[in-house]
Amino acid sequence: MYLRISYSAASVFLVSLAFLAFHFCIPSSAHAATYLVRADGTGDFPTIQSAIDAAVNGDRVLLADGVFSGPGNRDLTYGLKAITIESEGGVPADCVIDCADPLAPHRGFLFDGEGPGSILRKIEIRNGRADFGGGIYSTNASPTITRCTLVSCSAVAQGGGIYVDGGSPAFSYCYALYCDAEEGGGAFVTGSPGEVYFVGGFADNQADFGAGLCVDDGGSAHLFNAAFVRNEATTYGGAVAVRNNSTFRSELTSFEDSEAATGGAVYTDHSSITLTDSWILRNHASHGAGIWCQNGSSPTLNRCVVAFNYAPGYGGGVHCWNSSPDIRSSTFYDNAAGEHGNGVSIEQCGLSLSRSIIAFGAEGEAVYCYEPDVISIECCDIYGNQGGDWTSYIAPFQDTEGNLRLDPRFCDGPGGDWTLEATSPCLPHSAPNPECDLIGAFGVGCPVSSTDEPLLTEFGESWLRVQPSPFRDGTWIRLNAAPTEVVRVSVFDAAGRLVRDLRREPVRDGTLEIEWDGRDQAGSPVGPGVYFVRAEAEDRSASRPVVLVR
Repeated sequence: MYLRISYSAASVFLVSLAFLAFHFCIPSSAHAATYLVRADGTGDFPTIQSAIDAAVNGDRVLLADGVFSGPGNRDLTYGLKAITIESEGGVPADCVIDCADPLAPHRGFLFDGEGPGSILRKIEIRNGRADFGGGIYSTNASPTITRCTLVSCSAVAQGGGIYVDGGSPAFSYCYALYCDAEEGGGAFVTGSPGEVYFVGGFADNQADFGAGLCVDDGGSAHLFNAAFVRNEATTYGGAVAVRNNSTFRSELTSFEDSEAATGGAVYTDHSSITLTDSWILRNHASHGAGIWCQNGSSPTLNRCVVAFNYAPGYGGGVHCWNSSPDIRSSTFYDNAAGEHGNGVSIEQCGLSLSRSIIAFGAEGEAVYCYEPDVISIECCDIYGNQGGDWTSYIAPFQDTEGNLRLDPRFCDGPGGDWTLEATSPCLPHSAPNPECDLIGAFGVGCPVSSTDEPLLTEFGESWLRVQPSPFRDGTWIRLNAAPTEVVRVSVFDAAGRLVRDLRREPVRDGTLEIEWDGRDQAGSPVGPGVYFVRAEAEDRSASRPVVLVR
């Protein structure tokens, strides 16, 4: 996953977490009880459901580490109670609800009318099966679900991992992995008068429609600090599908390595989508490898990166039919379309393109228009595209309204660093377009160096790599820097707190490799979530996000 943030991500996360804490927590009774349940049937109650049945508002049901299975440990219901169910050890992979049954389908939890005081924390739900919501089914409910993982859950119809119909549940640092359904392999959201909130990730899910997430029939979903990785749909929306008067918005979210027949990352029809500070990378589809939009679904992209996507047909980055995209302060890099529009392709609709870069497209012209409506292009740099830059309907916009055809001078475009050199013409109020502010998603990221020594530059992907991500047991941090340069490598959580100081020493032979095992400074396993690896050398630094699942 690539992360490019020109402001403090920590402050955003703190605001988000404070909101969750204030809005969703209900104080417990002064006489709240805690009941311990063990997988072997010992403890205060023999099963999880029997403990729930005995609990009253404010109580806590604590699950010892182990694998819970069989009657009473699946198909669990809260019964409208404001209670907390959580693992004792705090690591979801160590506290598993296994719903497997060769004779009948079962899911993990069913919520029906509960409020935010019904809390589920730090549990893994595995092998759930149902018609709707193989792992979790929520109807007209707003539970608070935190640090839970759904693994290998499936649904015949909708929501392999999660199904939401009405209400405003909050899923914080939750992950749907290897789940499948006809629609919404990871999660399905429909009919929500409120907004379903997701922080977390969707990886390796499958569906016919919306493999990671499907939002349908008036549903509304808000994703913050989320990741979609390697999801695959046979028809529409490899990562996300949004249709039928639904709403989808994402912030600090990546859509990577996903595939569909149409809309490799995102597909939208008769709906509204807004992507802010998000990344659409290495997706594939016949048309609209990054985004496909149609029938009035006019997407808004703000400070986004769309790169390395490929469509053998139309729209390597974005393809819209009868839907007018609004693209602002974004960077399109090395997308390809076998027929037309490596960056943007539109049919029978308008286009608003401002303060954006479309550069170095491998196949197809930068922008393709078929029977276009109103087109507005200002303060944009379109350059180096193999099929042409300012062509056809957009040719009259070249060298007017602050538009350019100049090398944007990325710090390391092929390596995924789309910040700009200090001499870039896309910097704010630079010649030859002093009337324009910053063009593209990112500002200066690398100095002009008079030496041939490699530099560790801010956001430089070629200098700092963290793989794999997501990971369970360990991930490798690989760093290139000047020999003998002293480098400090640390891990921080989403709130900006130091988790682990991994190393502070000179780099030898220009390379450094370090493994992070998902533990903190004291050697204790940390919880699942998004962390940041930071490398610092003198006055230069680089950061990378990494997703830990348990």
